[in-house]
Amino acid sequence: MNKKSRSSNAIKNIIVALLCQGLTFVFSFATRTIFIDLLGDEYNGITSFFQNVVSMLSFTELGVGIAIIYALYKPIAENDIEKLKSLMGFYKNVYRILAAIILALGILVTPTLKFFLETDVPLGELSLYFMIYLGNTAVSYLFIYKSSILNADQRNRTVKLITTLFLILRNVIEIGILLLTHSFIAYLLVQLVCTILNNLTISAVANKYYPWLKEKSVKLDKVEKKSIFDDVKSMFVYRVGGILLNNSASLIMSRIVGVVVLGFYSNYNLFIGAATTLLELIFHALTGSIGSLNSAKDTKSSEKVLRECNFMAFFLYTICSVGMFVLLDDVVYLWLGPERLLGKAVCFAMIANLYIYGMLQGVMAYRTTTDLFRITKYIILVTCTLNVVLSIAMGIKWGLFGILIATSIARLLTNFWYEPLMLYKKIFKMPASKHFIRQALYFATTLVSGAITYFVCEKLFTEVTIISIAVKFVLCVAIPSAIIFILYFKTEEFGALKSRAFGLLKKIKR
Repeated sequence: MNKKSRSSNAIKNIIVALLCQGLTFVFSFATRTIFIDLLGDEYNGITSFFQNVVSMLSFTELGVGIAIIYALYKPIAENDIEKLKSLMGFYKNVYRILAAIILALGILVTPTLKFFLETDVPLGELSLYFMIYLGNTAVSYLFIYKSSILNADQRNRTVKLITTLFLILRNVIEIGILLLTHSFIAYLLVQLVCTILNNLTISAVANKYYPWLKEKSVKLDKVEKKSIFDDVKSMFVYRVGGILLNNSASLIMSRIVGVVVLGFYSNYNLFIGAATTLLELIFHALTGSIGSLNSAKDTKSSEKVLRECNFMAFFLYTICSVGMFVLLDDVVYLWLGPERLLGKAVCFAMIANLYIYGMLQGVMAYRTTTDLFRITKYIILVTCTLNVVLSIAMGIKWGLFGILIATSIARLLTNFWYEPLMLYKKIFKMPASKHFIRQALYFATTLVSGAITYFVCEKLFTEVTIISIAVKFVLCVAIPSAIIFILYFKTEEFGALKSRAFGLLKKIKR
């Protein structure tokens, strides 16, 4: 097992995650640019739609992935090889069944594609494209259990490095294929082949770290299976709710505003998604350490670490949100032209979703490493139901802005307050009032920082150029950072974040 300290593993995972995400964005941006130029906005929208449909079909995963990691923490800490062998053998069989279910569901969904997509592309072609997307996901399920043990053992960076290398390879080949053939199906086939190679490589690496994976294991007894399935049932609710919450918007958009506008939205979402993934990776890299800490049952220390995570989320998501609001329209204007702009109102709605989701990152890390997911499992269904109802009603009235802002409203009215309340009440055994006061102050600080930064940038620049974007970028980092420093530098959370940052720099220098 991985014997290095929690902090050492977390730091290395974060550094690798940052580097890999930077490379991922650069190559994805280049591929998207050439894709839009050669295949157009319609195929861009179709691609975005397929990605969301396949993600929704993945609800069959039933939360097994999170349940795996949760179940693996204890035997990893105790170096219980026999228990690990039994668990991994069980998960291998479960995922084989899930891969078959996803393929079957995909085949059933295929005839309905034309209902959601208003496009001249024939159903036969759409079906073929969709089945390749579907195969891409199903293949991943055959190997995903191997990456789970690497993540649970705080070797996230290994998985990330391999995935990034194959993504770069895939993007380079995709660009070449697009330039040579202008073929959408060839583009999709490259994705499928690279996914297979990526998963085979991760499997081989896992076998190297854990050679016992190739050994025959003893089957889990009924009691252990029941315990796992109880966790899976709880995570299933989160899985279904989360998928509906995050992916239903594209289906609603394709019906209400059309596939071309969906393509425009996906262009903006390339940047929002990159930022979200980047920041998520930081918190995911900490999850293993938090899980190890929570297993020690020291609630006082756990609550202190949550406050530090929340402050870090506030700092990072404030800078990111302010920067996205100020810069996104400018970047898309220079990148793709004024005809593909969505405007500040839509931009605000997208960034509101980013910020609210981001401020839940700390709580989500505790949800997956404690019993919180069992306690709060049904609130996500309330959230996604409310989101779908509001998205349709507000989308009909206000278009894309209404669809997007509905998600923020749904989150604020449900899990944004309920999950922290239950975490403090049931896990930490203390009042949550101070948590909500801090969150309100953080939110007010973000709004003020954003307003000041936007006003300064608008006054300084009237034209969009590369230089203006570069200067605005610096201001978007400097102004919110200065405001946060002035307001919070005496707080315990700021001191802890500063200490960890200096510690990280020392480790990097070494």
